Amino acid sequence: MMLKLMLLCFAGHLASAADLPVLKVDKGHISVSGISSGAVMAVQFHVAFSSEIMGVGSIAGVPFLCAPQAACMTTPSLLFAAEFQTLTASARMFLNIDSTTNMKSDKIWIFAGTHDTVVQPAAGHLLRDYYHLYVDSDSQIKLVDNIPAAHGQITNNYGGSCADLHSDNYMNNCGYSAAFNLLNHIYGGHLKEPAANSVATGQNASARVSIRCLALL
Repeated sequence: MMLKLMLLCFAGHLASAADLPVLKVDKGHISVSGISSGAVMAVQFHVAFSSEIMGVGSIAGVPFLCAPQAACMTTPSLLFAAEFQTLTASARMFLNIDSTTNMKSDKIWIFAGTHDTVVQPAAGHLLRDYYHLYVDSDSQIKLVDNIPAAHGQITNNYGGSCADLHSDNYMNNCGYSAAFNLLNHIYGGHLKEPAANSVATGQNASARVSIRCLALL
């Protein structure tokens, strides 16, 4: 899935000759999110550059610096958040990542499907416990761990059956919009969820975010 993403991003770069227009980006309200390896990347970016990010959404992700350990995906219940707090402190000291105090007021949204066999659901609990070490209030963290979803992007209107792994596109129709709920939590809980059958037209929309494609080899 990551390889496909990198190839698509590369192809898109070649096909685009025009520069991006000036966007109305509020630098104080930038969040990062992802699924699977993208969720891992989102968490790494959030912690390392916490002075620039105010929230993170993780679908089937793991804590900061947990990715190199297979146990984070297969046996996360045997790991402890304090281990990664120590690794984070070392990264602050030796790799010059941003101060973890920047995360005190951040919003964290975590999804862990109960039928995920790729990244065990307990990884979501481990990630929640990790962020608990840094945020001011439990209410800043939202963990969704009660949906019988397999490993994939969770939607309310598209994809294969919720509980099965669909390696062709990793899209699971669970009657639940992870994308909406993720953003709604991070941005204050006042967003309006579109109807499941609605189609975005792109008209009369003011661009408020800048999308960049990051590829790690």
